[in-house]
Amino acid sequence: MTYLTILSALTLGFAVGANATAQDTVRLVFQPASVQMQAEGLSGNTITSGCVRAPAADAQWCVDLSDVAAARAASFTGNHTATNAPSFQVQVLPAQGYQAEAIASLFNQDGRFGLVEVDEQTSVAPVEPPMVISDETDDNTEDSTDEDSTDNSTDVNDPNYTRYQKWYYFADHKTSASGADISGLWALIGLDKIKTQSAPLDVLVLDSEFETNTDVTYYDGRSFSTTALLTGGPFQRPNDDYSVRPEVDEVCDSHGLQVASVIGGTIDNNYGQAGVTNNVRLHALRVMTCGVGFMSDTANALRWLVGKPFTDSNLVTPYSGKPGIINMSLSAGYNECPNFMQDAINDVLAAGYTVVVAAGNQSSDSQLRTPGNCDGVITVGAIDRSGYLPPFTNRGANVDVMAQGVYMPVPTEDSHSTALASGTSFASPLVAGILAAVKRDTGADDDVLKLAVRITANPTQDPQCDAADVCGAGMVDAKNIQQFATDAVSGRLHTIEHALGNKTPCEQVWLLDYFGDKARLCSLYNVVFMRGYIEEGTTYQLVSIPMGANWQDVTPTVEGQFTQAEVKLSSLTPDTRQYGVQLCEAGVCGDVQLINAEQATEANRPAVCE
Repeated sequence: MTYLTILSALTLGFAVGANATAQDTVRLVFQPASVQMQAEGLSGNTITSGCVRAPAADAQWCVDLSDVAAARAASFTGNHTATNAPSFQVQVLPAQGYQAEAIASLFNQDGRFGLVEVDEQTSVAPVEPPMVISDETDDNTEDSTDEDSTDNSTDVNDPNYTRYQKWYYFADHKTSASGADISGLWALIGLDKIKTQSAPLDVLVLDSEFETNTDVTYYDGRSFSTTALLTGGPFQRPNDDYSVRPEVDEVCDSHGLQVASVIGGTIDNNYGQAGVTNNVRLHALRVMTCGVGFMSDTANALRWLVGKPFTDSNLVTPYSGKPGIINMSLSAGYNECPNFMQDAINDVLAAGYTVVVAAGNQSSDSQLRTPGNCDGVITVGAIDRSGYLPPFTNRGANVDVMAQGVYMPVPTEDSHSTALASGTSFASPLVAGILAAVKRDTGADDDVLKLAVRITANPTQDPQCDAADVCGAGMVDAKNIQQFATDAVSGRLHTIEHALGNKTPCEQVWLLDYFGDKARLCSLYNVVFMRGYIEEGTTYQLVSIPMGANWQDVTPTVEGQFTQAEVKLSSLTPDTRQYGVQLCEAGVCGDVQLINAEQATEANRPAVCE
């Protein structure tokens, strides 16, 4: 009898020394304050080494900031290559009975040490106790279906595909309450292209233990974790070895492996389960040990991707891949995204990466967890197989989209068993895998991918999600993200065509005979904004300029503003004017996006209108 181990997602496998911040020490991040921060009254005019005292004079803390001071000096001269010094520096200080926040505040109030922030502990928070069920019965799993037990046909031959994937998150949302329509994505791209590596996209998985398993192949990796391996022991240092450390191998779970498998587990190998796509290179970036790390370690991994120095960066071989998708199934408690982490995220976004992160498993407001509360990331919450919010998932105004995160089949270190994992840790890589497949096939950039995720999402079953600022746009839809991105990249996101243009000649004649005179119908144009999608509170403003004019040099004429994503208009002249659309929200309209009007010209006028 084979057994399936149901593991809680983000389960902490604590090693002897995994409590890396000894309670008598704190970790602080020192960095120069930006001009904006200085304008807001934050320190940063100088970066110097020195000491501060507690108001009661019962404690003193001293720091050596020579590294970050060198970086600041280089920034003033404009010679950013003059030093390999990091832009921030971590200092481990004795607590002396004080909280880290209080000590950071003292340094900030002093004014000589730049901006000082707490280096909070990152973790993969536990969801539920592990439990074991037989592979031959599924009595303890939820939402078992007739198809699950009677339909043995599969698109691929991975044993767990039919039982745990095909009828759930791989299905479309009309078939499954948690359906992300990955099967539809496969059909659009072509399963052979999904399974075969051809100029694969780089996917960077920032996580904990990357165990080995037959189902997952890591292309490359690095270690950035500084977590101490033993209580009272030294902090680790970054290096090129991302493998599981022997000191913790027996007590840690396989979180990094499992997260990576959701994205790129080998498809159609008659083993385990199927990932979303295999046309990727999985980079294992270890930023935690035994599910515990520091936010500065994660920031350093991001900085490494764009070639920026950090403490001990000389110990790590530079990244040689290309910008792709980053997944971070981890979080730390911050009321707002710390500056050093936001800077690192800004760097990778500017370089062309897309960043997907887990909302967290604290059953609370996701805006209190980093990196989910950082700007520019795609924050993913979890739904169960019935489309409802599981108790553990965070939710809030910063959540962008939801995906199944309950009973996700993933591999374990033991190649003869499978885990059913639950948590936002597994909802996040599901979205990351979808975006990796779409980006590889279409070349869509981060802006297009974010818009596609948001605007194509489907409603969830849970009425809690009907309220604003709970579940983001709704449930992710892989197939429609692919279609949306394809049209966006090809310039067909917005279109104008003759109203009769998409009809057959017979249909055109019939419409003219039964629904109006020739002049009226032949002068109508069908205008479609955003592939027919519309968001609540968004309007579309149609604008135009003369043919041959430059949009930057001419003030556009407003042709109308619409709450519908598809309208019919008769006052357009596509042969003499260029058309564009602005998305408007709360009275503010964005940049002009061009409308493809090739099918609306006289040359493409329906024959029945001649």
